[in-house]
Amino acid sequence: MTANSQIAVVVDTGCDLPEAYLERADVFELPFHVIYGNEDLIANLDITTDDIIARMPAEIPTTSLPSGDDITRVFDAIRARGFKQVIVINISANLSGTHNMVNLMVKEMTDLEIFTFDTKNIGIGAGFFALDVIHKIDEGASFEAICPYLESQLKKSKVFFSLDTLEYLKKGGRIGLVASLFGTALRIKPVISCNDDGIYYVVKKTRGRRQSLTQIIEQVREFSLQSDHYLSAICSAADPDEEAQVKAQMEEGLTPVKPMVDAVLDPALAVHTGPGLIGVGVYHVGQIE
Repeated sequence: MTANSQIAVVVDTGCDLPEAYLERADVFELPFHVIYGNEDLIANLDITTDDIIARMPAEIPTTSLPSGDDITRVFDAIRARGFKQVIVINISANLSGTHNMVNLMVKEMTDLEIFTFDTKNIGIGAGFFALDVIHKIDEGASFEAICPYLESQLKKSKVFFSLDTLEYLKKGGRIGLVASLFGTALRIKPVISCNDDGIYYVVKKTRGRRQSLTQIIEQVREFSLQSDHYLSAICSAADPDEEAQVKAQMEEGLTPVKPMVDAVLDPALAVHTGPGLIGVGVYHVGQIE
């Protein structure tokens, strides 16, 4: 298993973890659901992000949280593999009810020691916390040390993203503080992030796609300068050439140079962003005292 075989890590699919981490024996995933009419599809199992984007804009599905059965199955698997301690990492409770639902269900699981963490973030901005925890576990850190460390890291993660249109956020009810831009000039392409409460807000108003991508790179570069020890990642539902260009510019602009994590955009998140999403994140890795 790992250096500390007592600890399991649970994420929801909205954390956009790279596939290699999801293949680990100590990592478990709670799936969001994508719903087309009467068809209930499990994200990343029954349907992919590419499938959803291909069906847009003719078909726009709805999404739902991991079900109670999904949560029960994951924790049954955790018990079956002999884990005694569990760290659950979820996307912002102000963007999804998953964190609150998990909290309600784990109250009855007295046979396990469980810590739940609201990242107040989205996508790989939330997933960074899980990556850090996994690395800390591999280094031998204890459950008792990791939990307060996570709390201290809450403001150390940022993801900045740009969309082709805000309509999908609006339709999905996830518009947050970005709603103020509706009715403004059509060419405004805001750079969006999550604030300290885990709600979408506008970091910068830009005109046109090129300016928005340039501003994303600048925002990430500025945030990365706060520490030499960081993780960075890119996640998109955009044209592969455009994504590759942004990735190359990020790798050139970050100092010190570090390889970027290739996050996998969750299908349910893609429903709320639509085609053309490009997001880049940075996370400052800390030390457990």
